[in-house]
Amino acid sequence: MKTITVLSIVVLTVALLALGVAAPVAAWDQYVQLNDSQEPGSVLVFPKFIKGTVNNPDQGDMTGLPRSQFKISVVRPNGVDEMTVGTVRIKAHWVCPGGPPPAVCAETDFHLTTTIWGTVLFNAGDNDGAQVSNDDVTGGYGDPQDIHAGPAPGLINGPPCREGYLIAWVVDGDDNAIKFDGLIGNAVIRSNSNSGNSTRSYNAIPIQAADELYASVPPLHIVSPSGSPLVFDGSSTAYKAVTSTIYGPVRFANVSGIGTQDTNLVLLTLDVVSSQNNPQTDVFLTFYAQDESPASTFTNFFCWGEVELRALNMTEDLMGSSYGLVRSTGALQGTSGVTLLGLVESRETFLPVAMTPLVRRDYTYPLFNDSMPVTTTFTPH
Repeated sequence: MKTITVLSIVVLTVALLALGVAAPVAAWDQYVQLNDSQEPGSVLVFPKFIKGTVNNPDQGDMTGLPRSQFKISVVRPNGVDEMTVGTVRIKAHWVCPGGPPPAVCAETDFHLTTTIWGTVLFNAGDNDGAQVSNDDVTGGYGDPQDIHAGPAPGLINGPPCREGYLIAWVVDGDDNAIKFDGLIGNAVIRSNSNSGNSTRSYNAIPIQAADELYASVPPLHIVSPSGSPLVFDGSSTAYKAVTSTIYGPVRFANVSGIGTQDTNLVLLTLDVVSSQNNPQTDVFLTFYAQDESPASTFTNFFCWGEVELRALNMTEDLMGSSYGLVRSTGALQGTSGVTLLGLVESRETFLPVAMTPLVRRDYTYPLFNDSMPVTTTFTPH
């Protein structure tokens, strides 16, 4: 678990002052706790969903499988007596990207329920709603008004847009956000049948609540009252903080050779007021070739976005190598630093032999961060 303590900040400040360098901005009177992406959390962020279905004739399926499928499992949090916890209630929001100003980031919410050691499976659906099922566990269904109550498969509210991100957090019966660091999850995204029926997957990003909010016995400690913003500032009364800097190895787009190689950056911020106007998030990026040669560029989005390296002109010809890395040198809304999370997606497509089906391979992997926390507030509708 990574934390920045008051002592470490003071030591760093003294050193910087001795060198005549300005001290970093930090919370001087408290710990600034950073989330651990390898531990279960009270919040899960799924950086990407795609709405709709895809036919998979190679699997004998012609009725349509969901483009995006999600699993959330619940483990027993440290310090929690399993016998005192019954149903684990999870609230979730599909978050859509905004367009040109006014950039309203639309959202739809829904609820899921399961138990400790239970798993709930659901998808982003199509025009008729999203499915949720729990064939192997107790619980795992959405709001009674949205589905057939009980363990049978049913429907939850689907996203109001084609793609975006999903955020989910544990709540009590009154919809108060609570500390319950037991959520883990992953997602599967399928390509359409015209692109080789490839499938990729990624792990959700967990975010824990503050260490001081012990979750020993019900009622569990409230992190955010119902209807209030979710605060990720690393303080002793909120969720742990996330960061503004991303790093990741990348494959640069090719401009010649057999087939095509492309890489996308999937980026999002938690600094969102859902279903209202949101400012543009500007992201400044530096790409490095294998020999460390840099090239700088930028992109922007409203709440969520995806950009191809080819569109940024980050190609093998420009960089002089096929592989390298990317880091963000800033993520801003106006002049304010904001959080930045996401994924790297790479895609290869080629025809192995003339007159044979197109072959596609997809790879998805997480981005890394610099452990420097940034205060964030996510405001659900």
